[in-house]
Amino acid sequence: MSFLRLEQLPGDDTFLKKCLDSGIYQGFVVTDQRSARTLELRLSGLGFTTVIRERERGFYVKINSSLDRDLWLPEENLQNEAYLFKTPYIGDTPEALGDTLLCSFFFDLLASFLKPQYLIFISGAVKLVTEGSPILQMLQELESEGLKILCCRTSLEAYDLTKRIRTGKIVNMADIIQVFNQVKRVISL
Repeated sequence: MSFLRLEQLPGDDTFLKKCLDSGIYQGFVVTDQRSARTLELRLSGLGFTTVIRERERGFYVKINSSLDRDLWLPEENLQNEAYLFKTPYIGDTPEALGDTLLCSFFFDLLASFLKPQYLIFISGAVKLVTEGSPILQMLQELESEGLKILCCRTSLEAYDLTKRIRTGKIVNMADIIQVFNQVKRVISL
C-alpha cells in the first residue's frame, strides 16, 4: 500500500472513498498543514480515523487500519518486546523494495498505538541511526516517545560510524543479550 499525492483537494469525497476502498492507498500526501487538517476532517466524516505526520515531501495523512481501531493490548504487552534490525532494509528483497518497506514500516510504527520498548540495531542496520539515514527523523521521534534505541558498538566500529550516530545509545553485545533475556519477545526484521 502507498500514499496518493494530492496537489489539490478533490471537490467530492467520493474520490477519496474510492481510493481508500481500493486497498491500494493507505493515505494521502498534501503540500501544507491546512490541507492536511481539511482532509482529516473530510475523512472523519467518511468514518475514517487518521494520523498526520509532516515529512520532507509534505504532510502525510495516514488512515488508521482496522487493527488500530479494534485491537487493544495491555500496556505490558507492548512494552515488553524488542525489534531487532540486522540490515539497513527489511526482508530478503531487492534493495529498493527493502528500502521502501523500511520507510513504510517506521512511518506506520510512529502512527501505531502499539510500540515495542526496544529497537536494536546490529550489523549493517547501524547505518540507520547515523546522519543521512532515510529514517533518522522517525527514529528520533520514536526515541522522544520513550522507545529505547540500542546500537551495537562492534558494528558501528566495523563500519567506522561511531562518530556519525545521531540517535540511540551505543551498547555492547552483553547489553543486547540482557535485553533479550528481559523481554517476552524479540522480533527480527
